[in-house]
Amino acid sequence: ASGTEENFRKVLEGCGEAEVKYQHKFSHTVLMQMATHHDWPEAAAALVTRGCDVKATNNSGQTALHYAVEGGHRALARLLIERGAPVDAVQRGSTHDWYRPRNRRPLDVALRKGDRQTVRLLLKGGAEYTLDAAVFLGDASSARRLCRSADQRARCGAQALTFATQAGDEALVRLLLKGGVQPTQP
Repeated sequence: ASGTEENFRKVLEGCGEAEVKYQHKFSHTVLMQMATHHDWPEAAAALVTRGCDVKATNNSGQTALHYAVEGGHRALARLLIERGAPVDAVQRGSTHDWYRPRNRRPLDVALRKGDRQTVRLLLKGGAEYTLDAAVFLGDASSARRLCRSADQRARCGAQALTFATQAGDEALVRLLLKGGVQPTQP
């Protein structure tokens, strides 16, 4: 643990249950705040052991796992998954964050960031294997299978096509187009 993380853990020892379980007016927890700024799995484990809820969501549906993935805090993300964080929790948005993307899961955040290791971590932790994840990972066999689903094409097709194009993978681009992915989908 870093010196700063160790200091946090010492402060935590003096906190009561109310401080550990505190949620801000926008429903941010102490764990969410930590996940936003620090990759401190040991301190997070101490918070969870003391009762901080890894499944808690803020007003827009984000969890500590969303914040850990967004911050590139892979060790913390791993701990949260091990402690039961919902890997497919959907950030829906709220009135105070109208400018943020909607309907994002931690996997969507990792895909958008281009973070292959975190994508694999989330999939290993049970996240839904989607068409865009399959294409991002270059898994043509799964992409072919997932492309048969109208839901997958509608939800993930455009991003999958973008990933295939960015990778210069002409075979995957053809597979997606032949499978019914429309380049004009949102």
